[in-house]
Amino acid sequence: LAAAGTPAVAPRWTGGGNRATAAAYAVVSAAGDTLATVTVNQTANGGRWQQLGRWSFPAGWNRVALLRRAPSGAVVVADAVRVR
Repeated sequence: LAAAGTPAVAPRWTGGGNRATAAAYAVVSAAGDTLATVTVNQTANGGRWQQLGRWSFPAGWNRVALLRRAPSGAVVVADAVRVR
């Protein structure tokens, strides 16, 4: 972010029956602090933006990362993350 702010963070994924029911997104500040870890059910709501929440981010390179953990036979899917 060019300036500090509190934007909405929303990921998007493609739907599918083999998706993880608890896909975890880590929200990390530019200082390297984990602000939150949010889980979503990727078997539902595919193809639409799903709001994770709002966090106070400092200016700089903040991150939202989809963790690759899933039970055997399930997958996590990263399509895009929107911050606005």
